[in-house]
Formats: sequence, structure tokens, C-alpha cells
Amino acid sequence: SRPDVRKLAARVRYEVDPANEYPANYSGHLRVTLSDGSVHEMSQPHLRGGVREPLAPAEILAKFHANTVFGGWSEGMAGRLEAYCRSMTGGPDLSGLADFRS
Repeated sequence: SRPDVRKLAARVRYEVDPANEYPANYSGHLRVTLSDGSVHEMSQPHLRGGVREPLAPAEILAKFHANTVFGGWSEGMAGRLEAYCRSMTGGPDLSGLADFRS
């Protein structure tokens, strides 16, 4: 509802590249033209975190914590769920997950 954001959004355009490999590959290309006419471009050949460039275990854990906190959980709750998930390997009983319902 912010007028400045709506004004910027009204100036955004996109094109679908028919040569794009989606869904086999998640690539992207961004082109920004500034008011002075200068153009800045950036391409991403594949999705970071996907099969071609997987995240390291520490990056996955950091992403998990960032997402849980963004979703409204405390860091403590995220840590408890992480500990629970680490402890459940090898066991079929997932009933402890009920402790993490909102």
C-alpha cells in the first residue's frame, strides 16, 4: 500500500525467455535501466542451493534458523527443533514433532 513501492512496481517489466531451461534448471537474468540511461545486468546460470550448486551443511542450518525466526519462532525454539531433528535419525517415531505446533 506504500505509494513509493507501488510507483516502483509499476515500472517493473518481465519477459519469458523461450530458451530458458526451466524447470530442468532455475536460471535468471536481471536488467535494470536507470533514469540516466545506464544499464546494469546480472545473470544467474543456476539456482544456488540446487543440484548444480548445493548448500554446505552449515549454510542449510543457517537458512533453517533464519526461516524459523522469520516465521515467528524464537531462536530457542528453532534450536530445540534442530536438536530434536538431530536426535530422531534411525527412529520411526515422530510424535515429538507435536511439541512444535503453533
